[in-house]
Amino acid sequence: MTNPKIERAKEDIVKTKAKISEYTSKLRELERYKVDLENLEIIALYRKENFNEDEFAALLRSQRNAETPVEEVTWPASPRNSKRAVLAEEIKEVTDDDTDEI
Repeated sequence: MTNPKIERAKEDIVKTKAKISEYTSKLRELERYKVDLENLEIIALYRKENFNEDEFAALLRSQRNAETPVEEVTWPASPRNSKRAVLAEEIKEVTDDDTDEI
C-alpha cells in the first residue's frame, strides 16, 4: 500500500518538471528573439547612417571598452560627426541599461 501523500508529491514533481522544461524552452526562445531584435536595430542604424566599416568598428569598440568614454572616440573627418556622437551616446545609454538588468 502506497501513501497517497507520497503519490501526490510524485505527481506534483512530474508536473513541475514539465512546467520548468516548458518555461526553459520559452525563455530560450524569448532570448533569441531579443537578440534578433537588437541585431536588426544595429543593422538599421548602420544602414541609416551610412557608416563605413572603420567608423562602425570604432563605434562598437568604444561601447565595449569601458575605459574609453564615447566622447573621446575620434571619427574620421566627416560632416556627420556630430550626428554620430549623438548616436554613440544613445547606444551607450542602451548598453548601460542592458548592463543594469544583468
